[in-house]
Parts: sequence; structure tokens; C-alpha cells
Amino acid sequence: MSLNISAEVEARILGNAERAGVSIEDYLDQVLGESEEFAADVRRLEATGTSPSREEIQGQISRGLAQGRVPGGSALWRR
Repeated sequence: MSLNISAEVEARILGNAERAGVSIEDYLDQVLGESEEFAADVRRLEATGTSPSREEIQGQISRGLAQGRVPGGSALWRR
């Protein structure tokens, strides 16, 4: 498969993947997963009209940190 993207976007994707210490495919999979999770959360909030509990938020943050991510979707620097 090939994608036609600008050189600037390609460089940003490559740089982010390298900083995260993962392949481009793994990086894009992570980004898509985070986007899908966010969209599901928005749909749930729209449907229920309620916010997640403090415990739910803390659980999501803890799971993200365990996976090497920080709140906001950025991967931790790997050494």
C-alpha cells in the first residue's frame, strides 16, 4: 500500500515514530487507536450527558502510562 502525502507530513510522521521508538506502522496504529478511543468517549458523553468519573479518568491515565503514553496522546521518550 502506498499513500500520497506531502514531504512535510511524511517527515512529521517519521520523526514522531522515531521519537516514540516504534515503527511507522505501529505509530500510525497507535494514533488511530487513540483517535477511535477519543471518538467513542465523545459518543458516550453525548449519549449519556455525563462525564467520566474521577476513577475512570485515573484508570485511563494509568493504562496509558503503563503503555508508554502520557495524557494527550504523546508517547514517552524511550532510551
